[in-house]
Amino acid sequence: MSAPPVPNPFSQSPDPRSAQPTRLLAIDFGERRTGTALVDLEVGVATPLETLARRSDPQLIEALEALRRRHRADGWLLGLPLLLDGSEGDAAHRVRSFGAKLARDSSREPIFVSETLTSREARDRLGGRARRQPEKIDAVAAQIVGEQYLSSRSRPTSEGASR
Repeated sequence: MSAPPVPNPFSQSPDPRSAQPTRLLAIDFGERRTGTALVDLEVGVATPLETLARRSDPQLIEALEALRRRHRADGWLLGLPLLLDGSEGDAAHRVRSFGAKLARDSSREPIFVSETLTSREARDRLGGRARRQPEKIDAVAAQIVGEQYLSSRSRPTSEGASR
């Protein structure tokens, strides 16, 4: 009796659902404009992409899904606008509602990341360009969401340490 054949690991592509994500699309959600950035987890960098006009949630989800496919991102980072005391207000509840729709329509659960004051930081980074190119603010804010996520992943955690 012969031994069973050894499977060739190169004959099958890995199941993408079981693989760790390597790229995520960071989103700075807004009722009128939504900023996006590509987060490369292997390299550890977030790059602003574009700002999308939002007319409706279904339209925005379709545009985000097209952008995710174009950049071969595996999932979503969704900026969560917390209040300064860390609690969730109306804006955070709206983002969570959008995140639920995004998850349902794309079959990918978003990772929520605090985005408190990212638009202000984006304006500071852009300096004078913020006035001339206000659409860049949202994309840079999404980049900051991605950078915060990358930073949180690289921080060592220990018992009793706060994040």
